[in-house]
Amino acid sequence: RLTVDKREVYIPFSAATTGRPLTITTENTGGWTTADVPAWCTLSNTQTTTDGTVVLNIKATNKLYARGSFKLKAGAAEMEIKVKVGKLPPEYMSEYNLAGGSAYGYIPGTGATAAQTDGPLRWANDNQFGASGYYNWYVCTGTTDATHNPNGLKLFEDPLLKDKYHLPSAEEWGGILPPHSFIAWNSYTELTIDERLRHEKINIGGQKHTYKSEYKLLSPWKMSALRFQKGVQGANAEYPLAPDNSMVCAYFYELKSVNYPGGSSGNAVNIRIVYLGGDAAIPTINQLTAAWWQTQAQTPGRVFNYTIERSGYLSPLSSNPSSGIPGGTIPGSVSQLNTAFNFWTSSPPPPGTSQAWRYGYTAFENGHAIGEAHQPKYRGYSVRPFHNYDE
Repeated sequence: RLTVDKREVYIPFSAATTGRPLTITTENTGGWTTADVPAWCTLSNTQTTTDGTVVLNIKATNKLYARGSFKLKAGAAEMEIKVKVGKLPPEYMSEYNLAGGSAYGYIPGTGATAAQTDGPLRWANDNQFGASGYYNWYVCTGTTDATHNPNGLKLFEDPLLKDKYHLPSAEEWGGILPPHSFIAWNSYTELTIDERLRHEKINIGGQKHTYKSEYKLLSPWKMSALRFQKGVQGANAEYPLAPDNSMVCAYFYELKSVNYPGGSSGNAVNIRIVYLGGDAAIPTINQLTAAWWQTQAQTPGRVFNYTIERSGYLSPLSSNPSSGIPGGTIPGSVSQLNTAFNFWTSSPPPPGTSQAWRYGYTAFENGHAIGEAHQPKYRGYSVRPFHNYDE
Protein backbone atom coordinates (compact mmCIF):
# COMPACT_ATOMS: atom_id res chain seq x y z
CA ARG A 1 0.00 0.00 0.00
CA LEU A 2 1.19 3.51 -0.90
CA THR A 3 -0.62 6.68 0.23
CA VAL A 4 0.14 10.41 0.20
CA ASP A 5 -1.54 13.39 1.82
CA LYS A 6 -2.00 15.06 -1.60
CA ARG A 7 -1.52 14.21 -5.25
CA GLU A 8 -0.57 17.73 -6.29
CA VAL A 9 1.99 19.96 -4.58
CA TYR A 10 1.82 23.71 -5.14
CA ILE A 11 4.98 25.71 -4.45
CA PRO A 12 4.39 29.48 -4.40
CA PHE A 13 7.13 31.87 -5.46
CA SER A 14 7.83 32.63 -1.80
CA ALA A 15 8.56 28.96 -1.04
CA ALA A 16 10.50 28.02 -4.18
CA THR A 17 13.79 27.68 -2.29
CA THR A 18 12.40 26.40 1.02
CA GLY A 19 9.96 23.94 -0.51
CA ARG A 20 6.64 22.35 0.40
CA PRO A 21 6.07 18.99 2.14
CA LEU A 22 4.52 15.77 0.86
CA THR A 23 3.71 13.08 3.44
CA ILE A 24 4.23 9.55 2.11
CA THR A 25 3.14 6.36 3.86
CA THR A 26 3.83 2.82 2.69
CA GLU A 27 3.46 -0.67 4.10
CA ASN A 28 5.99 -2.01 1.62
CA THR A 29 8.95 -3.29 3.63
CA GLY A 30 11.28 -2.25 0.84
CA GLY A 31 10.19 1.37 1.06
CA TRP A 32 9.54 3.52 -1.99
CA THR A 33 11.47 5.06 -4.87
CA THR A 34 10.99 8.01 -7.23
CA ALA A 35 11.31 8.25 -11.01
CA ASP A 36 11.04 10.81 -13.80
CA VAL A 37 11.76 13.77 -11.52
CA PRO A 38 11.98 17.06 -13.51
CA ALA A 39 15.43 18.64 -13.60
CA TRP A 40 14.15 21.76 -11.82
CA CYS A 41 12.59 19.74 -8.99
CA THR A 42 14.72 18.91 -5.92
CA LEU A 43 13.56 16.20 -3.49
CA SER A 44 14.87 15.81 0.05
CA ASN A 45 14.70 12.02 -0.44
CA THR A 46 14.61 10.02 -3.63
CA GLN A 47 13.94 6.69 -1.93
CA THR A 48 13.50 4.84 1.35
CA THR A 49 14.34 1.26 2.28
CA THR A 50 11.74 0.57 4.97
CA ASP A 51 8.02 0.93 5.46
CA GLY A 52 6.45 3.75 7.46
CA THR A 53 5.75 7.46 7.03
CA VAL A 54 8.20 10.01 5.63
CA VAL A 55 7.78 13.73 4.96
CA LEU A 56 9.34 14.54 1.59
CA ASN A 57 10.32 18.17 0.97
CA ILE A 58 9.97 19.40 -2.61
CA LYS A 59 11.80 22.48 -3.89
CA ALA A 60 12.02 24.30 -7.21
CA THR A 61 15.43 25.21 -8.57
CA ASN A 62 15.66 28.63 -10.23
CA LYS A 63 12.04 28.54 -11.34
CA LEU A 64 9.31 31.15 -10.98
CA TYR A 65 6.84 29.10 -12.99
CA ALA A 66 6.88 25.41 -13.84
CA ARG A 67 4.57 22.45 -14.28
CA GLY A 68 5.64 18.83 -14.06
CA SER A 69 5.28 15.54 -12.24
CA PHE A 70 7.22 12.58 -10.92
CA LYS A 71 6.39 8.99 -10.02
CA LEU A 72 6.32 7.30 -6.64
CA LYS A 73 6.76 3.53 -6.61
CA ALA A 74 6.42 1.04 -3.75
CA GLY A 75 6.43 -2.57 -4.84
CA ALA A 76 3.62 -2.97 -7.38
CA ALA A 77 2.01 0.32 -6.32
CA GLU A 78 2.70 3.43 -8.39
CA MET A 79 1.25 6.95 -8.47
CA GLU A 80 1.92 10.27 -10.16
CA ILE A 81 2.62 13.39 -8.08
CA LYS A 82 2.05 16.67 -9.88
CA VAL A 83 4.17 19.69 -8.97
CA LYS A 84 3.17 23.27 -9.73
CA VAL A 85 5.51 26.20 -9.18
CA GLY A 86 4.02 29.68 -9.22
CA LYS A 87 1.00 30.81 -11.20
CA LEU A 88 0.29 32.81 -14.30
CA PRO A 89 -1.13 36.25 -13.43
CA PRO A 90 -4.80 35.39 -14.11
CA GLU A 91 -4.58 32.36 -11.83
CA TYR A 92 -4.46 34.75 -8.86
CA MET A 93 -7.76 36.32 -9.91
CA SER A 94 -10.97 35.01 -8.35
CA GLU A 95 -13.44 33.45 -10.74
CA TYR A 96 -16.22 35.92 -9.97
CA ASN A 97 -16.74 39.52 -8.88
CA LEU A 98 -18.12 40.28 -5.45
CA ALA A 99 -21.86 40.76 -4.92
CA GLY A 100 -24.15 41.47 -1.98
CA GLY A 101 -22.81 42.95 1.23
CA SER A 102 -25.37 45.75 1.30
CA ALA A 103 -23.82 47.13 4.49
CA TYR A 104 -20.77 48.05 2.44
CA GLY A 105 -22.85 50.10 0.02
CA TYR A 106 -25.75 49.62 -2.35
CA ILE A 107 -27.84 51.40 -4.95
CA PRO A 108 -30.87 53.05 -3.39
CA GLY A 109 -33.97 53.35 -5.50
CA THR A 110 -35.05 51.85 -8.79
CA GLY A 111 -32.66 49.61 -10.68
CA ALA A 112 -31.06 47.77 -7.79
CA THR A 113 -30.78 43.99 -8.07
CA ALA A 114 -30.05 41.31 -5.51
CA ALA A 115 -26.40 41.64 -6.45
CA GLN A 116 -26.42 45.03 -4.73
CA THR A 117 -29.09 44.60 -2.03
CA ASP A 118 -28.37 41.13 -0.59
CA GLY A 119 -27.18 41.40 2.99
CA PRO A 120 -24.35 38.86 3.12
CA LEU A 121 -21.27 39.51 1.03
CA ARG A 122 -21.03 36.73 -1.56
CA TRP A 123 -19.62 35.83 -4.94
CA ALA A 124 -21.54 36.93 -8.00
CA ASN A 125 -23.48 34.13 -9.67
CA ASP A 126 -21.77 35.09 -12.93
CA ASN A 127 -19.99 38.12 -14.31
CA GLN A 128 -22.60 39.34 -16.75
CA PHE A 129 -24.10 42.78 -16.30
CA GLY A 130 -26.38 43.25 -13.31
CA ALA A 131 -24.88 40.33 -11.38
CA SER A 132 -22.08 42.20 -9.60
CA GLY A 133 -22.06 44.48 -6.60
CA TYR A 134 -20.54 47.95 -6.74
CA TYR A 135 -18.41 49.31 -3.91
CA ASN A 136 -16.60 52.57 -3.29
CA TRP A 137 -12.88 52.93 -2.70
CA TYR A 138 -13.30 53.74 0.97
CA VAL A 139 -14.85 50.41 1.98
CA CYS A 140 -12.51 48.49 -0.35
CA THR A 141 -9.47 49.87 1.42
CA GLY A 142 -11.02 50.21 4.89
CA THR A 143 -10.60 53.98 4.87
CA THR A 144 -12.95 55.93 7.13
CA ASP A 145 -14.79 58.86 5.55
CA ALA A 146 -17.48 60.92 7.25
CA THR A 147 -19.75 60.69 4.22
CA HIS A 148 -18.87 57.53 2.33
CA ASN A 149 -17.64 55.17 5.05
CA PRO A 150 -18.52 56.70 8.42
CA ASN A 151 -18.29 53.38 10.26
CA GLY A 152 -14.87 52.51 8.88
CA LEU A 153 -16.09 49.30 7.24
CA LYS A 154 -13.39 47.06 5.77
CA LEU A 155 -14.56 44.94 2.86
CA PHE A 156 -11.58 42.61 2.96
CA GLU A 157 -12.07 41.91 6.68
CA ASP A 158 -15.34 40.19 5.82
CA PRO A 159 -15.24 36.43 6.64
CA LEU A 160 -15.71 35.65 2.95
CA LEU A 161 -12.36 37.24 2.11
CA LYS A 162 -10.25 37.61 5.24
CA ASP A 163 -6.88 35.85 5.14
CA LYS A 164 -7.64 34.33 1.74
CA TYR A 165 -7.99 37.23 -0.70
CA HIS A 166 -6.76 40.78 -1.11
CA LEU A 167 -7.58 43.87 -3.14
CA PRO A 168 -5.09 43.69 -6.04
CA SER A 169 -2.78 46.51 -6.98
CA ALA A 170 -2.69 48.09 -10.42
CA GLU A 171 0.61 46.26 -10.94
CA GLU A 172 -1.10 42.92 -10.25
CA TRP A 173 -3.92 43.74 -12.67
CA GLY A 174 -1.19 44.78 -15.09
CA GLY A 175 -0.16 41.15 -15.39
CA ILE A 176 -3.58 40.43 -16.89
CA LEU A 177 -4.55 43.62 -18.71
CA PRO A 178 -1.85 45.83 -20.23
CA PRO A 179 -1.12 48.63 -17.74
CA HIS A 180 -1.63 51.46 -20.22
CA SER A 181 -4.06 52.60 -22.90
CA PHE A 182 -4.12 51.77 -26.59
CA ILE A 183 -5.70 54.08 -29.13
CA ALA A 184 -7.20 52.72 -32.37
CA TRP A 185 -7.77 49.33 -30.79
CA ASN A 186 -10.88 49.11 -32.94
CA SER A 187 -9.10 49.75 -36.23
CA TYR A 188 -6.37 48.05 -38.22
CA THR A 189 -4.04 51.01 -37.85
CA GLU A 190 -0.63 49.85 -36.67
CA LEU A 191 0.37 50.86 -33.17
CA THR A 192 3.00 53.56 -32.78
CA ILE A 193 6.45 52.56 -31.60
CA ASP A 194 5.56 53.83 -28.12
CA GLU A 195 2.47 51.62 -28.11
CA ARG A 196 4.25 48.55 -29.48
CA LEU A 197 7.19 48.53 -27.06
CA ARG A 198 6.52 48.93 -23.35
CA HIS A 199 8.51 48.69 -20.14
CA GLU A 200 6.01 47.48 -17.57
CA LYS A 201 6.16 47.32 -13.79
CA ILE A 202 4.34 44.09 -12.94
CA ASN A 203 3.66 42.19 -9.71
CA ILE A 204 3.15 38.45 -10.27
CA GLY A 205 2.44 36.62 -7.04
CA GLY A 206 4.54 39.05 -5.02
CA GLN A 207 7.46 38.96 -7.46
CA LYS A 208 7.96 42.55 -8.62
CA HIS A 209 9.92 43.27 -11.79
CA THR A 210 10.10 45.67 -14.70
CA TYR A 211 9.60 43.70 -17.91
CA LYS A 212 9.92 44.46 -21.58
CA SER A 213 6.67 43.79 -23.46
CA GLU A 214 5.69 44.11 -27.11
CA TYR A 215 2.23 44.45 -28.67
CA LYS A 216 0.87 44.07 -32.18
CA LEU A 217 -2.63 44.54 -33.62
CA LEU A 218 -3.74 41.63 -35.78
CA SER A 219 -7.15 43.01 -36.78
CA PRO A 220 -9.85 45.17 -35.19
CA TRP A 221 -10.32 44.14 -31.56
CA LYS A 222 -7.61 41.47 -31.79
CA MET A 223 -4.10 41.98 -30.45
CA SER A 224 -1.07 39.78 -29.73
CA ALA A 225 1.52 40.56 -27.10
CA LEU A 226 4.87 39.12 -26.05
CA ARG A 227 4.98 39.97 -22.37
CA PHE A 228 7.31 39.61 -19.36
CA GLN A 229 10.54 39.56 -21.34
CA LYS A 230 13.91 40.27 -19.76
CA GLY A 231 13.92 43.87 -18.54
CA VAL A 232 16.01 46.46 -20.34
CA GLN A 233 15.01 49.84 -18.89
CA GLY A 234 12.52 51.73 -16.72
CA ALA A 235 13.27 49.98 -13.42
CA ASN A 236 13.24 51.41 -9.92
CA ALA A 237 14.16 50.09 -6.47
CA GLU A 238 10.79 48.40 -5.96
CA TYR A 239 10.59 46.98 -9.48
CA PRO A 240 14.11 45.95 -10.61
CA LEU A 241 14.74 44.72 -14.13
CA ALA A 242 13.58 41.17 -14.78
CA PRO A 243 16.86 39.22 -14.98
CA ASP A 244 15.81 36.75 -17.69
CA ASN A 245 12.99 35.41 -19.86
CA SER A 246 11.79 32.82 -17.36
CA MET A 247 8.30 34.37 -17.16
CA VAL A 248 7.82 35.36 -20.82
CA CYS A 249 4.29 34.69 -22.11
CA ALA A 250 2.37 35.21 -25.33
CA TYR A 251 -0.97 36.97 -24.83
CA PHE A 252 -3.90 37.30 -27.21
CA TYR A 253 -6.63 39.85 -26.47
CA GLU A 254 -9.95 39.73 -28.27
CA LEU A 255 -13.26 41.52 -27.81
CA LYS A 256 -16.00 38.92 -28.24
CA SER A 257 -19.79 38.76 -28.13
CA VAL A 258 -21.34 36.76 -25.31
CA ASN A 259 -24.89 35.36 -25.22
CA TYR A 260 -26.48 34.93 -21.80
CA PRO A 261 -29.38 32.74 -20.63
CA GLY A 262 -32.68 34.51 -21.16
CA GLY A 263 -31.75 36.01 -24.49
CA SER A 264 -29.56 38.91 -23.36
CA SER A 265 -26.16 39.47 -24.92
CA GLY A 266 -23.05 41.43 -24.20
CA ASN A 267 -19.36 41.78 -24.85
CA ALA A 268 -16.38 40.35 -23.06
CA VAL A 269 -12.62 40.39 -23.38
CA ASN A 270 -11.15 36.97 -24.03
CA ILE A 271 -7.52 36.52 -23.00
CA ARG A 272 -5.43 33.59 -24.21
CA ILE A 273 -2.01 32.92 -22.72
CA VAL A 274 0.81 30.60 -23.71
CA TYR A 275 3.69 30.29 -21.27
CA LEU A 276 6.97 30.42 -23.21
CA GLY A 277 9.56 30.76 -20.45
CA GLY A 278 10.39 27.07 -20.53
CA ASP A 279 10.77 26.87 -24.31
CA ALA A 280 14.18 26.55 -25.95
CA ALA A 281 13.31 29.22 -28.53
CA ILE A 282 11.02 32.18 -27.94
CA PRO A 283 9.13 33.58 -30.96
CA THR A 284 9.23 37.23 -31.92
CA ILE A 285 6.18 39.46 -31.69
CA ASN A 286 5.81 39.32 -35.49
CA GLN A 287 5.54 35.53 -35.31
CA LEU A 288 2.51 35.69 -32.99
CA THR A 289 0.05 35.63 -35.87
CA ALA A 290 -3.48 34.24 -35.97
CA ALA A 291 -2.04 31.07 -37.54
CA TRP A 292 0.48 30.75 -34.69
CA TRP A 293 -2.33 30.88 -32.14
CA GLN A 294 -4.29 28.25 -34.05
CA THR A 295 -1.26 25.97 -33.96
CA GLN A 296 -0.84 26.42 -30.20
CA ALA A 297 -4.47 25.47 -29.61
CA GLN A 298 -3.84 22.06 -31.16
CA THR A 299 -1.68 21.04 -28.19
CA PRO A 300 -3.86 20.11 -25.18
CA GLY A 301 -3.16 22.29 -22.17
CA ARG A 302 -0.91 24.66 -24.09
CA VAL A 303 -3.29 27.65 -24.14
CA PHE A 304 -4.86 29.10 -20.99
CA ASN A 305 -8.18 30.90 -21.57
CA TYR A 306 -9.72 33.62 -19.43
CA THR A 307 -12.73 35.85 -19.98
CA ILE A 308 -13.50 39.19 -18.34
CA GLU A 309 -17.05 40.36 -18.91
CA ARG A 310 -18.09 43.99 -18.87
CA SER A 311 -20.20 44.49 -15.78
CA GLY A 312 -20.57 48.27 -15.86
CA TYR A 313 -20.27 50.58 -12.87
CA LEU A 314 -22.32 52.74 -10.55
CA SER A 315 -22.66 56.30 -11.83
CA PRO A 316 -23.57 58.81 -9.07
CA LEU A 317 -26.32 61.32 -9.75
CA SER A 318 -23.96 64.11 -8.79
CA SER A 319 -20.26 64.69 -9.25
CA ASN A 320 -20.18 66.37 -5.85
CA PRO A 321 -18.40 64.03 -3.41
CA SER A 322 -20.61 65.29 -0.58
CA SER A 323 -23.74 63.95 -2.26
CA GLY A 324 -23.22 60.44 -0.93
CA ILE A 325 -25.56 59.01 1.68
CA PRO A 326 -23.99 58.09 5.05
CA GLY A 327 -23.55 54.38 5.43
CA GLY A 328 -21.72 53.91 2.19
CA THR A 329 -24.68 54.12 -0.17
CA ILE A 330 -24.43 56.19 -3.33
CA PRO A 331 -27.45 57.70 -5.11
CA GLY A 332 -27.27 56.83 -8.76
CA SER A 333 -27.74 54.16 -11.36
CA VAL A 334 -25.67 51.53 -13.10
CA SER A 335 -24.00 52.88 -16.22
CA GLN A 336 -22.10 51.45 -19.15
CA LEU A 337 -23.41 47.94 -18.69
CA ASN A 338 -21.98 45.90 -21.53
CA THR A 339 -19.62 48.69 -22.60
CA ALA A 340 -17.02 48.78 -19.83
CA PHE A 341 -15.70 47.11 -16.76
CA ASN A 342 -13.94 48.92 -13.98
CA PHE A 343 -12.21 47.45 -10.95
CA TRP A 344 -10.81 49.17 -7.88
CA THR A 345 -7.17 48.55 -7.03
CA SER A 346 -5.13 49.06 -3.90
CA SER A 347 -2.56 51.27 -5.63
CA PRO A 348 -1.97 54.63 -3.93
CA PRO A 349 -4.20 57.44 -5.15
CA PRO A 350 -2.66 60.40 -6.97
CA PRO A 351 -2.29 63.72 -5.12
CA GLY A 352 -5.60 64.98 -3.76
CA THR A 353 -8.37 63.42 -1.73
CA SER A 354 -11.10 62.62 -4.26
CA GLN A 355 -9.29 60.35 -6.68
CA ALA A 356 -8.18 56.72 -6.51
CA TRP A 357 -6.78 54.28 -9.01
CA ARG A 358 -9.08 51.90 -10.75
CA TYR A 359 -8.44 49.60 -13.64
CA GLY A 360 -10.50 48.56 -16.63
CA TYR A 361 -11.45 48.61 -20.25
CA THR A 362 -13.51 51.66 -21.11
CA ALA A 363 -15.36 53.09 -24.09
CA PHE A 364 -14.45 50.48 -26.67
CA GLU A 365 -16.73 52.18 -29.15
CA ASN A 366 -14.52 55.26 -29.14
CA GLY A 367 -11.32 53.33 -29.65
CA HIS A 368 -9.96 53.61 -26.12
CA ALA A 369 -9.14 50.08 -25.19
CA ILE A 370 -7.09 49.06 -22.22
CA GLY A 371 -5.82 51.06 -19.33
CA GLU A 372 -5.79 52.39 -15.85
CA ALA A 373 -7.15 55.75 -14.81
CA HIS A 374 -8.04 57.63 -11.67
CA GLN A 375 -11.63 58.27 -10.68
CA PRO A 376 -13.51 59.71 -7.68
CA LYS A 377 -13.26 57.41 -4.68
CA TYR A 378 -16.98 57.54 -3.98
CA ARG A 379 -17.97 55.87 -7.25
CA GLY A 380 -19.17 52.30 -7.23
CA TYR A 381 -17.00 49.88 -9.19
CA SER A 382 -16.76 46.11 -9.37
CA VAL A 383 -14.32 44.29 -7.13
CA ARG A 384 -12.44 41.18 -8.30
CA PRO A 385 -10.46 39.81 -5.33
CA PHE A 386 -7.10 38.13 -5.91
CA HIS A 387 -5.95 35.04 -4.05
CA ASN A 388 -3.24 35.61 -1.49
CA TYR A 389 0.13 34.55 -2.85
CA ASP A 390 0.47 31.37 -0.79
CA GLU A 391 -3.03 30.12 -1.54
